[in-house]
Amino acid sequence: MNNQASIRRFDELKKTNVFAVAGLLFFTFILFFLSLNPSLALPVLGVALAIPFFALIIKYPKVWLWTIALSSFVFFRTSDLKIGVGDILFGIFIVASTYVWLIWKFVVQREKLVESIADWFIIFFYAGMLLNIVVAMLNDITFLDWFREYSLYSSLLLYFPLKYYLKDKKDIITILILFAISVTLAAIDQVRMYQQVALAEAVYAYQLGGSVRLNQPLFTTTIFFSLILSLLPMKMIYRLMLWGLTLLTTAALIVSFSRSFWVFVIFGVFYLFFYLSRKQKKILIVGLSIVLFAGSVSFFTIFKEKADLMLIVLSNRLQSTTKGKKDVSLHLRLIEYDAVFKEIAKYPFFGNGLGKKFHFYVTNLHSTTYTRNIHNGYFFTVFRLGFPLTIVFLLVLFYNIFIAGHIARRLDAPFYRNLMLVTMISLLMLVASSLTANQFFERDSCIIMALGYAFVSNVHKKYKQKLIT
Repeated sequence: MNNQASIRRFDELKKTNVFAVAGLLFFTFILFFLSLNPSLALPVLGVALAIPFFALIIKYPKVWLWTIALSSFVFFRTSDLKIGVGDILFGIFIVASTYVWLIWKFVVQREKLVESIADWFIIFFYAGMLLNIVVAMLNDITFLDWFREYSLYSSLLLYFPLKYYLKDKKDIITILILFAISVTLAAIDQVRMYQQVALAEAVYAYQLGGSVRLNQPLFTTTIFFSLILSLLPMKMIYRLMLWGLTLLTTAALIVSFSRSFWVFVIFGVFYLFFYLSRKQKKILIVGLSIVLFAGSVSFFTIFKEKADLMLIVLSNRLQSTTKGKKDVSLHLRLIEYDAVFKEIAKYPFFGNGLGKKFHFYVTNLHSTTYTRNIHNGYFFTVFRLGFPLTIVFLLVLFYNIFIAGHIARRLDAPFYRNLMLVTMISLLMLVASSLTANQFFERDSCIIMALGYAFVSNVHKKYKQKLIT
C-alpha cells in the first residue's frame, strides 16, 4: 500500500512538473513574440517579472503573506484619487497573487478551501460582483473604473490563504507582530503629516482641525488589539510595548479628527469590561492610566503653545456629535442620502455598477457635487451592487461577529478567547463606523475583515474539534 501511494504521488508530481514546464515554455514563446513589438516592451517586462514572482508564491506562500503584512503600510497609503505606481504594484502583489494562489489551490491541487456556509457566501459574493461588469457597461462606466474598484475589493479574498496558513498560535502571533510593525510606521507617518500640515502652516485655530483622514479603522482595530492582547500573561517589557503601540495609534486616530471612531473607542473599551476577569480589569485600568499620562505629556510637549487651542478644537469636534441635525456635516450627508436613495430606487436588485458616480445639489453651498463616495457603507454597497449581494456580504460579516462573540464567551484558553474578543470588537467597529462613512471597502477595512474572518474560521474549527476549551 505504501509503495502504491508513493508511486501515485510520484506520478502526480511528474504531471505537475510537466504542466509547469509546458506553461513556462508557452509563456516564454508568447513573451518572445510580443517582444518583437517595441511598444509592448514594458508590459512584456512586467509579465516576465511576474512569472517567477507567482512561482515564489506557490512555493513559499507563508513568506508571501509575511511580506504583505510587513509592507501593508505602503498599500494603505497609496492614492485614492488616481491610479499610481503604488496601486499597480500592490494590485499585482496582493490581488493578482491572491487569485493565482486560489486558482492553484482550487484548480491544480483541487484542495477543499470552502469549509462553511460563510465561505460559500464569500465565493457567491465575488462571483456576483464579477458579473457586475455587465451592469457597469450598461451604465457607461469605463472598464478601468470598474476594474479598479473590483481589484481593490478583492483584497478581502486574502481570507482564504490567511485561513489556510494561520492554523497555530505561532503563525498568528507572527503575522500580528508583522502587522504591528506596519501599523507603527503608518501611525508615525500620520502624526508626521499632521505636524507638517497643521502645526507648521496653521495660523488660525480652525486650521488645527484639518488633517489627512486615512486608516481610521486600522488604528481603531490596533488600539483594541494592543489593549486586549496586553491582558495575556507576558513579560512586562512586552506589555509596555503593546501599550506604547496603543499610545501611538491613539495619537494617529486623534489627529484624523474622526469623531465616530473616537466615540467607538470609548464605548468599545467600556464594553470590554463585561468580558474581563477582575485581574484583567486591573491590568486594563493600569494600561489606560499609563497611556493617558504618557499621551498627556507628549501632547503638551509636541504642541507647546498651541496645546490650548488644540484642546478647544478637539473638544468642539467631539461636542458636535451631540448636535444631531444641527451638525453641518450631518445635514450635508442627509442631502447626499436623499440623492442616493433616488439612484438606488432605479436599480435596486443589480445596482448601478462599480465605479459609478452620482451627483447632488447642496443648497447651502449653491453648488452640485459629483462623487463616487457615499458617506454610508450600507448605501454605498446597495448603490453599486444591489440589495441581494449587499445582504450576502452582510450575512458573512454578522455571521463572523456572532461566532466570535459566541466562542469568546465559552472559551477558557486565554489567547484564543482574547483573540475572538478583539476580532468581534473590530468587526463591530466596521458595522458602526459604516453608518457615517463607507468603511466596508476601504483598503485597511478589507484586510481587517480578511484577517478577522480567518481567525474566526480557524478558532471555531479548533473549538468544534475540542482542540481548545
